Amino acid sequence: MFRVLITDNLAPAGLKILQETPGIEVDNRSKLTPAEVREALKTADGIIIRSGTELTPELLEGQQRLKVIVRAGVGVDNINLPTATREGIVVMNTPAGNTTSTAEHTVTMMMALSRNVAAADASMKSGKWDRNKFKGTQLAGKTLAVVGLGRIGQAVAKRAIGLEMKVVGYDPFLSAERAAEQGIELIRDVDEIVTRCDYITVHTPLDDGTRGLINAERIAKMRKGVRIINCARGGIVDETALADALKSGHVAGAALDVFVEEPPPADHPLLKAPNLLTTPHLGASTEEAQEAVSVEAAEIIVGFLIRSEVRHAVNLIPISGAEMADMKPYLDIGYRLGLLLSQLKKSARVQSARLLYRGDAATKKTKLITAAFTSGFMASADDSGVNIVNAETLARERGIEIPESSS
Repeated sequence: MFRVLITDNLAPAGLKILQETPGIEVDNRSKLTPAEVREALKTADGIIIRSGTELTPELLEGQQRLKVIVRAGVGVDNINLPTATREGIVVMNTPAGNTTSTAEHTVTMMMALSRNVAAADASMKSGKWDRNKFKGTQLAGKTLAVVGLGRIGQAVAKRAIGLEMKVVGYDPFLSAERAAEQGIELIRDVDEIVTRCDYITVHTPLDDGTRGLINAERIAKMRKGVRIINCARGGIVDETALADALKSGHVAGAALDVFVEEPPPADHPLLKAPNLLTTPHLGASTEEAQEAVSVEAAEIIVGFLIRSEVRHAVNLIPISGAEMADMKPYLDIGYRLGLLLSQLKKSARVQSARLLYRGDAATKKTKLITAAFTSGFMASADDSGVNIVNAETLARERGIEIPESSS
């Protein structure tokens, strides 16, 4: 029996899947303290969280039973990935469930910002009728820069094109051909794209490479009167720099659904800045999105625990149940070869081991086989529970490289 801990609200449809799956026991407890989460994890095989639970190194270290973390949503910045990986815990998210809702919210924010909807509504409710005060700007004919062309970024671009906007995009992984098929002009340099737009919206993960991506230097390069939208993750746009640019008038307006600290403190400089439209992290807050991510999270964790499927993993190669069954002989051979090498080289200092794949093996997901080899090789060197998730990390920590090639 696999126990699944749920520490944030999960829609009934997702709970039903878990409760009706043979072999799954549900432990549904919200609003736990960090100490209570750590204790509950000791008897859990998997955990489903949303944004309300933060899985820190202190909570994850030494959790010998925990096998999988599923984030019901896209962002995994509330999960310490290095620690989860080192502990051999697979981390997966649900990238598809909230795509439409977040894209719609982004466009909603862009339109409301352009037409001063919030300010005009507040003025009306205070008894005023200031038609001339709230003159806006239309979106048609304007250029929108989309930074990050994953599922949500592409969905925003599609809707913007429908509003007769010109869309330019930045993404290091999307091909120019694929972007062109969707009507997007791909620009490979962030410093160039910020100079080419009337509106800019960000849709990247938050990591060391994207934190402060839209900073004071890049804002200064933007056209005067630009409008900035962030419905992705707080911190991608430098909040202090944005507040200064709004006050100076260089940025005509900004719409934020996310902040570095949520909720932001009452004295946050942005909350006092002019022409700012805010919502309290509502991007995925629709009935449809909540149900979709809950169902997807439940299906993902059931697939992993019951059928050994790995879907939407952020620290391991995705693999279906059928692929895993096909891969098992190769994984077993890889693991045994690693064990054999560790025995043969017991008294020697191994700095690297090169794996060469040929024939049928070369057509498989060789990175998984390499991980299995590494876990076998490291099994006798580390007693902290080596598996295909953490083996390469543990090897690198000891200065051991396991390169691979195919022919």
